[in-house]
Amino acid sequence: MSVPSEYNVIGGFLGLGQDILLEVIRQISELRDLQQFLIINTKTFRLKDHMHFQQIIKSIINIDYIHQVPCLDDVSVNEDIFTNISNVNVSSILFEPIIDKGIVMVEILNLKKIRAIGIADNGWIYNINDYVKGNSQFDSGDHVKMELNMENDPHSLTFFVNDVEQPHYVVGIPPEVRIWIFLENIGESFKILKFQKLLNPVAQHGPGTQMWEWGKNWHQKKQQN
Repeated sequence: MSVPSEYNVIGGFLGLGQDILLEVIRQISELRDLQQFLIINTKTFRLKDHMHFQQIIKSIINIDYIHQVPCLDDVSVNEDIFTNISNVNVSSILFEPIIDKGIVMVEILNLKKIRAIGIADNGWIYNINDYVKGNSQFDSGDHVKMELNMENDPHSLTFFVNDVEQPHYVVGIPPEVRIWIFLENIGESFKILKFQKLLNPVAQHGPGTQMWEWGKNWHQKKQQN
């Protein structure tokens, strides 16, 4: 009995054609799993040279997000741009999905004077005690990134301003968090540039950085380097 050549299944897994192997990749959702798949053998590793590979990789890396705006009368949403249009109300915008695994990087462009960005635990947004000084302030035109590493134990949150890692970072963040961004005054605006998975962390947490523990009282004068 002959086997149709277009199915190319002689030899089991190793006999599969590139198109079928690419379809297998499309079903992978985690970067670690993709990495393991590509290094199975030379044939799977060569898939990275396929003309459709980069498109598939982007679909795996990029995270589709959903925004939760408290009131659309207060915030204008134009694709990835969010603007406060109220001169009365402030707005804390939450973003789904819940981040509970892997390494996730969120990057925003501060279009006009936003002042606060962070993570929320179970929908609650709060600060604990003293404001921690030492990280760079960000202004209009700045790029702000948050790297959430849910692979580390403890989990960590690191900020970047214009690609510069900030010295103060947070550890022990909850197992499930959401991103939030705060708009206070009319005209304040930001754009989501990236909401994606990373294979490896960018944060180094090298000399001169300071670790702060989520849920504890943050009294800066009591912290030691």
